[in-house]
Amino acid sequence: MKLHELLKRCEDVANNPNKYVIEWKAKTGRKAIGGVAPFPPDEIIYAAGALPVTMFGGAVAPTDAYKYFPQFYCSVVTTSLQLGIQGSYRELSAVVAGCCCDGLKDFVENWKSAVEIPIIDCIYPANRKLEAARVYFTKELRQASERIQAITGHKTTDLDLQHAITLHNEHRAVMREFAEVAVDHLDIFTPTVRHNVFKSALFMDKAEHLELVRSLIDELKARPVYDFKGVRVISTGIIIDVPDILKMLEENNIAIVGDDVVQESKRYETDTPNGIDLYYQIATRWSNMEGSSLLFDVEKKRGTMLLDMLKNRKADGILYVLLKFCEIDEFDYPIMKQIFREAQVPELFLETENVYSNDQQAATRIQAFKEMVGK
Repeated sequence: MKLHELLKRCEDVANNPNKYVIEWKAKTGRKAIGGVAPFPPDEIIYAAGALPVTMFGGAVAPTDAYKYFPQFYCSVVTTSLQLGIQGSYRELSAVVAGCCCDGLKDFVENWKSAVEIPIIDCIYPANRKLEAARVYFTKELRQASERIQAITGHKTTDLDLQHAITLHNEHRAVMREFAEVAVDHLDIFTPTVRHNVFKSALFMDKAEHLELVRSLIDELKARPVYDFKGVRVISTGIIIDVPDILKMLEENNIAIVGDDVVQESKRYETDTPNGIDLYYQIATRWSNMEGSSLLFDVEKKRGTMLLDMLKNRKADGILYVLLKFCEIDEFDYPIMKQIFREAQVPELFLETENVYSNDQQAATRIQAFKEMVGK
């Protein structure tokens, strides 16, 4: 496939994941299982013979979901429930929810009441560095795996799980490489186009997406480096799946040259290590992950990691995309803001949600940021 065909494939899947899931199921004869954001256990879903489909909600008014949630819950959980109620997830045989915040805990119980699709809860321990937490999480993963296997009808072997871990590690590595290579081709990778590559990975078979991105990288390496004259930013947050904001960035000649967004690069920073007990190794990956408001960290290494990325990618500033009503991210922001201020790094703060439409306040902020940077 040529470059434009590869990008079109990413765009099509990102914009119509249901179509991809239907076609994949028809082609393979296997089931699809949803994994609720932020970090679902994709490997154990894949090892059980199913397609992992990551759920970050979507651009839909959560009218029915508000019968179960107060209106001050984040749009990831409210719109995910809304999509479940209205039948948008009908191609999924089950949903796995990795509870790591209060909103997700409530989501599990509300889903049981509102949606017929079975939901499997898998508790992610907050104090991740303790050995007891890894042991506990290993038990949670085993229990979730057994329930997934009962739904798929496929008994997961150690070979199945090892294959899934190897594949996902290879996919993580190629996504990290893509994020670096894309910086040299900002004439092609506008914020929207870049986002489509990451978003399509949430729904596609990892083996297929791995080959697609490898081909994409090969195409890019054959092209000359583009000398981008606009503003270069590092984005951070939970989601940036807001077409209007991405378009506003493009209109102001602002490019994303790196990120630690949970929906994008954060998912691929940390590999699952090798070891004898494969479930324990997946639990260890959770323990090893760093640099997100969703990952308990008293040292707040996220700020330092962002500043290092800003320096390495020669960025002009930080784009902080705060998920509205996400208490965890809201608590983190003042600390991050102070770190950026002390480092004298320009920062663009935007508050977003899945149900977001055109916002002139965001447009004004983006224009002011560009003028502040002076490009």
